[in-house]
Amino acid sequence: MKLGMKIGLGIGGLALLGCCGIGGCTAVLSGGDDATTGTGAAVATAAAEGAKAGAAVGTGTPTPVATVEGAAATTKPPAPPKPATPTIEDGTWTVGDDIPAGTYKVREPISDGLCYWSITKTGSNGADIVQNDLGGKGRPSVVLKKGQDFETARCGTWVKTK
Repeated sequence: MKLGMKIGLGIGGLALLGCCGIGGCTAVLSGGDDATTGTGAAVATAAAEGAKAGAAVGTGTPTPVATVEGAAATTKPPAPPKPATPTIEDGTWTVGDDIPAGTYKVREPISDGLCYWSITKTGSNGADIVQNDLGGKGRPSVVLKKGQDFETARCGTWVKTK
């Protein structure tokens, strides 16, 4: 097909106009009696000029694009993904810097009694103990606040619940 070729087809008071270029085609529905009158002809001519200038140049199968005058396109963007639930692994973490404050619970039950955790005042190097436990079983839960450090060992993964 020749670059910039106009195509027109009258349909019941509407003119279907198009301009096909290299690898692409643009179609416009517009009021008018035939393919050479009305706003549609001007749009088709403008599209043909854009194709000649390289604006609509592509390769592969032509992809039609239809526009209805006076209609607004409404496309709703996808919802952003939910942030991942915070978790805590073995180590020492500063609440508010490394992990968010909140209530955490061990994901899997402790059965061997080797789980150790402690909550200490930040900056005390572990000396100012707020709460701790060793050898607990079940699924321990802790409430962590900003200004605290949390240390955990052999407890598995802690998951934020609140």
